[in-house]
Amino acid sequence: MIYLPRISNEVFEDVEAARSVEIREFDLHLNTQFGYFFNRSFSGVIYDQVSYQNEQAHSPVFRLHLESVLAICKQNFGFESNLVEIGCGKGTFLNLLRQSGFTKLRGFDRTYQGEDQSIERDYLSDRFAPLLADGVILRHVLEHIPSPVQFLRDVERINGKSLTFVIEVPSMDWNVRSRAYWDFGYEHANYFTVDSFRKIFGRCEVSEMFGDQYLLVVGDSSSLIPRSDNCSISSDLFEKILYSGISESPITLCARSSNRYWVWGAGGKGVLLMHHLLKNSGQQVNPPIGIVDINTAKQNRFTASSALPIVSPGVFFEAVRENDSVFITNPMYTEEIIKFVRANCGLTLNFRSV
Repeated sequence: MIYLPRISNEVFEDVEAARSVEIREFDLHLNTQFGYFFNRSFSGVIYDQVSYQNEQAHSPVFRLHLESVLAICKQNFGFESNLVEIGCGKGTFLNLLRQSGFTKLRGFDRTYQGEDQSIERDYLSDRFAPLLADGVILRHVLEHIPSPVQFLRDVERINGKSLTFVIEVPSMDWNVRSRAYWDFGYEHANYFTVDSFRKIFGRCEVSEMFGDQYLLVVGDSSSLIPRSDNCSISSDLFEKILYSGISESPITLCARSSNRYWVWGAGGKGVLLMHHLLKNSGQQVNPPIGIVDINTAKQNRFTASSALPIVSPGVFFEAVRENDSVFITNPMYTEEIIKFVRANCGLTLNFRSV
C-alpha cells in the first residue's frame, strides 16, 4: 500500500510542522462504468486559505494556457452568459473572463483571498440554488470530488436548469505515458482519461491541453449518463508506474551520488517527487540543496512531508555552484526556466526535466 501527504500544495512555516503533516493511504481502483480511476481510501480534505497555495499563473507559459481555455469559453458562451466558476482559487481565471468582456460572473472557493464581491468564500451548496447559470467552469476541481458524476448532477440540480460544463482535469493518459508517479496525489480523489468523459457524457468534446497533461471537456449537462450500481476493481497501475519510474529516474541516480542538485518547482509535482524519493524509494539518497519557486507565498517555507526549504530564485542565484544539476518538475516550463536562469546566472548548470 502507498501512503501520501494529505495535501501536497500546503506549505509550512517550520520544519517540524512540515514533517508531521498527516499521511494517508492511497488505494487506486477503476470505476468500471465510467472508466475513471479513484482512490478508494479517500476521505474529506479541508483546505486552509493561508497554507494552501496552488496558484500557477505566475508563469508566462501557464498564462498562455489560461488564454487557450479562455478562447474555448468564448467559443461556447456569449459575453452576456451567466457563468459560474466553482473552485475559482484566488480568482485568476474569473478575472481573465471579466477582462475579456464577460459581465455576469460568480465564483466559489473556500480558500479565496481577496475582495472580489462576486466570489463566495464557500463551497457550492443547496443554499445557493437556483444558480441559473448558462455555464459552469470546473478547472482542476472534479479530480478532488468523491463521486464526481453525482457531483455534476448535483450542480445541474442546484443550477435549476441544464447548462454547459467546461471541465479541466489532469490527464491520466499522460500520467501513464510519462510514468509520472509524482502526479498521483492524495487530494486527487479521481483520475480521468479521454474515454472517461465519453462514458460520463452523451454529448461532449474532449481536448488535450498543456502538452497533453490536461483534459479540457465541454459537456452538456442534459446528456449525463444515468448511473447504475457503481462497480469497481482494484488497480495496481500506480504501483507499477511508481516503482519502475523511481528506479530509473535521473533524479534518483543523482540523489544517490554526492552531486549537488536543486529542484525547480514547489507545486504538487515537486512535493510528491521529493516525498517518493526521500520516503518511498527504499534507497539511501541525498536531499536537494533546496526547492526553487517563483511564487512568493511559498518562499521561505517548507514542503509537506520532506520538509525541504522553498527558496526564491534570488537565493538560488546566490547559492548555486558551477555544474550543479537543476531538475525541473514540469517539462512545460523547461524552456522558460532555462532562459530565466541563464539571463541571471553565468554558471554552467545541468538542466534536466523530471
